[in-house]
Amino acid sequence: MEQILENLLVPDSETIKTATGLLKKRFKSPEATQELCNALATSSNPQVRQYSAVLLKRKLSSSNFPDVIKNGLLETLSKESERSVAKSIAILIAMGTKKGPWPELNAFIETGLSGDGIGQTLWLISVLSEVAPEFIPVANLVPKMKESLSNPENGFYSIKTLTNVLPSASEEYVPFIQPLIPSILDFVSKLAPTEGERAAEALDILDELLESEIPFASPFIGPMTELCISLASQNTLEESLRVKAIAFLGRITRFKKKTVVKQKLYIPMINTLFPIMCSLEDDDLYEDDDDERSPEVCASQTLDVLAVNLPPAKFMNTLMQNVKPALESTNRPDLMKGALTAISVSAEGCAEHIRTHYLTYFLNSIGSGIRHNSHPAVKSAAFYALGQMSEYLQPDISKFSGEILPVLFEVLDNVIADVLERGKEESQKGLDRVFYALEEFCENMDEELVPILPELMRRLITMIDVKFKVSTREVVMSAIAAAATATKEAIVPYFDTIMNILKGYLVYKEEDQDAQNLLTQSMYTLGVIARAVSDTGAFGSALAQECVNLGIQLINSHDDPDVRKSAYALFASVAYVVKEEMAPVLPQIVDRMMKSLQSMDELALEFNEEDELFQELDDDEEVDLTVDNIGDETKRALESIKAVSVENSYMDEKEQAILAFKDLVKYIGPAAFAPYLAELTEEVYTLLDFPFETIRQASASAMATLLFAAPDLNNALGMLVPKLCKMICEDEEVPVVCSCLESLAEILKGDAPIRNQPELIKAIAECVRNVMNQSYIGCIDTSTDLNDVDDEEEEEDAEQEEMLFEYAGDVLPNLGRALDPQTFAAIFNELFPLFLKKTKKHCSNAEKSFAVGSLAECMEPMKGVLDPYVSKLYQTYAAMTQEKNEDVRNNAIFGMGEMCLYGGPCTYPVFPQILQLLSSLLSGQESSPRIVDQIVGAVCRMILANDSLIPLTDVFPVVIQNLPLKEDHEEFLSVYRAVLHLIPKGSIVKDNLQPLLLSSVAIEPKKVGEISKLEPVIIEFWRTVAREYSSEFNTILQTMDPNTAQKISMALS
Repeated sequence: MEQILENLLVPDSETIKTATGLLKKRFKSPEATQELCNALATSSNPQVRQYSAVLLKRKLSSSNFPDVIKNGLLETLSKESERSVAKSIAILIAMGTKKGPWPELNAFIETGLSGDGIGQTLWLISVLSEVAPEFIPVANLVPKMKESLSNPENGFYSIKTLTNVLPSASEEYVPFIQPLIPSILDFVSKLAPTEGERAAEALDILDELLESEIPFASPFIGPMTELCISLASQNTLEESLRVKAIAFLGRITRFKKKTVVKQKLYIPMINTLFPIMCSLEDDDLYEDDDDERSPEVCASQTLDVLAVNLPPAKFMNTLMQNVKPALESTNRPDLMKGALTAISVSAEGCAEHIRTHYLTYFLNSIGSGIRHNSHPAVKSAAFYALGQMSEYLQPDISKFSGEILPVLFEVLDNVIADVLERGKEESQKGLDRVFYALEEFCENMDEELVPILPELMRRLITMIDVKFKVSTREVVMSAIAAAATATKEAIVPYFDTIMNILKGYLVYKEEDQDAQNLLTQSMYTLGVIARAVSDTGAFGSALAQECVNLGIQLINSHDDPDVRKSAYALFASVAYVVKEEMAPVLPQIVDRMMKSLQSMDELALEFNEEDELFQELDDDEEVDLTVDNIGDETKRALESIKAVSVENSYMDEKEQAILAFKDLVKYIGPAAFAPYLAELTEEVYTLLDFPFETIRQASASAMATLLFAAPDLNNALGMLVPKLCKMICEDEEVPVVCSCLESLAEILKGDAPIRNQPELIKAIAECVRNVMNQSYIGCIDTSTDLNDVDDEEEEEDAEQEEMLFEYAGDVLPNLGRALDPQTFAAIFNELFPLFLKKTKKHCSNAEKSFAVGSLAECMEPMKGVLDPYVSKLYQTYAAMTQEKNEDVRNNAIFGMGEMCLYGGPCTYPVFPQILQLLSSLLSGQESSPRIVDQIVGAVCRMILANDSLIPLTDVFPVVIQNLPLKEDHEEFLSVYRAVLHLIPKGSIVKDNLQPLLLSSVAIEPKKVGEISKLEPVIIEFWRTVAREYSSEFNTILQTMDPNTAQKISMALS
């Protein structure tokens, strides 16, 4: 047997072929097991010993495990010096433990721990712990572990063992493990200068301690943080060790936020991370591979984690102590680059705080970095910061377009001039950052970009020429798509030019990666433009068919995930435009898209070398796949997997397939999808449990659409709602939880029949309460360190948690609208104090705004049962009208109007105070047109509720003075409902007929979210006044612009 295995290692194909044939025959003989044991125990070749162990595992997997083999394995393990072979033997031993009692194993370990060869025993135990941690006697091992930490070799293996044991540890381990932690931290600190790679490996134990459900680490969060700060700040240490220590600072903040805040550990963290970021060498914040990240990149990414998870005021106050001096150090490009990078990574997590306190200062600093600093790393960081702020700080940042866009245009003009002068584009470091900033800024400007569009498009169309580099043309196409998204039909004058350019790139060239990149980007841009001009007729049926045919041809002829992703997005865009006209092509695209949902290509599995040998042996073996053996076969398959890596292109393809299916079902209609709906729903539902968050997020978003297409809505509800609620409470990723909450809100808005399903009502109410109370898995560190937090201290939340509250706040009123007021009142009563808590003085503007807005939206579903809450609601709304933030004031006034409209008689006593308050706001400092519009709307709601309590002769002229509404055209609905209500009440409408008629034709449909509700009210107003006040109506009509008069006349005909 040994010779056969030796021959398998010879670099000669004929010898290997002969040896394989002999092995197949020999493997079936009764003597094979003993021969393999002998080779494993005696061969001098470690590869032969490795093969022997692998073959023994296959041979013994379905047979008895004799004591003689068990004892032989223990003896062989004790003599083995190669870790890979020892691990294979350990796998055999682990398999043997599952075949029955094995007292000799415990005796083997205990004898080794008490003998002289403690180093070898600790090594062997660390190997065994990798495959069978449950058999490690922690109580007996701990004393030896503590002793071993004085020896670098033995201590390392002790820590490896403990790292492997912790995931399966129980509460009873706490007294043994906690006393070891200070010694472990000291050991890693001492090991780091001389054996950096081993120290990095040993540092893995901190992750296991932190993530364990057992609170092993709770008393040691401070020392663990101090160790990582120390390792991170030492430039002489191994980079891999520093990266691991830096990354751990982010994880400890995420998992133990309250402790980090209470002990002020974030201060030394930030003060350590910032200097590391101040490097001019590494400028790639997009690097995701942990093995490749530099300390500089990892520090930036970790600071981002801190920004997302820490209270923004605490985080920003500490960060600014580093950023401000750095920005003032104009002769130190390293410090300026670090400061601008810090601003960039803070934008997402601290958007509201930056908006309120630092927006102008940061924009001035970014502008200075772009205009006045010649170092390319500083300019690149400044453009990236501008892009981040453009993405997360809209709409406020659009106010600075006059200062920002000229800077961006100047860079583009320089590139264009360079090309015209040289005939080709030179390498432009940081140009991708320039376009990132331009794209984010333009896309979020919306219609405010329209006046600037000619200047922008002139440059972009110039830069899409072949004289420019492929990478430049890619980002130019993306910028054109952003401009189309923002300006909608205003892009039509450039439509033909853009289409002619894009058509030149819609060709797949097999060996040309540049051409493939341009193809996928042009398909994306084409789809975006199709949506933008959908209402204009520019994207006609013929072009739509051409696009679909192109997509079908590409996905059928080229096995490329990027091409499929772009084609799926294009299909969805075409469906958005042509709706049910796209139904005939579904048979040609659905099967391929379904395969993208089912495919596991995004998970690249790397198999162990011996798996090939197993395949050879399996050629002649019958494999038993009966029910009893499926589990074992699955385990064997999994054991052969050495590593799993993620292929991002395939992941993006799967995500786009989900989102495209959502749009196809929505716009083509469920009838056309009937043949595919059951399978599609099942596949997407399965993906709610996918390992990667982007897929779960997309699946949760799509499921609400698929639910309403289901033939059995009640059954679908019964499956989906509990699943979404479970994910809300258990998923650790905030974007996934937000997507689930959004889907719940969509389901409720869609009039899902849940009124008679109390278990679903309870589940939805409970998950909203959990989010409001922060008792969900995504809000980590809510229980283990509560002793560290003072009850009296006002806690500030991270902004990502505020975002979750906002999504939960959107679910609640929609739940109310799906129920009767009495049922909803019980839920509202429980959650009402939690909303009030978010209006306290220390809360952020975003918290106050969402809390007051959510309460306002709950007034309608609480119609008739508001009596117990009116006093507190009035006090809250009144207090919030005095806030500086416009959104807070707006929502508070809206809430008062809604309370009066739906509260009934219980609100009548506060009518005088509310009128006085609104009057003082109008006559006082209120200058925001949107707030004035909201005040008018609130007064009109009060008129609708009880006009007898309103001094109309004083109040109604004030309403008229503020018509037409300036910004919030939604409030026209309340205005004209109130006007219709007053017509039978006297002459007050007749006396103000002209301004009311002129105002009614000033409404801009684009500014009204639900124009379908408003249009019938306006037409009813015209008809009523035409009937009731015909003479006055006709006189006013004659004075109007002819087009306007004709519009009214046509509506009345």
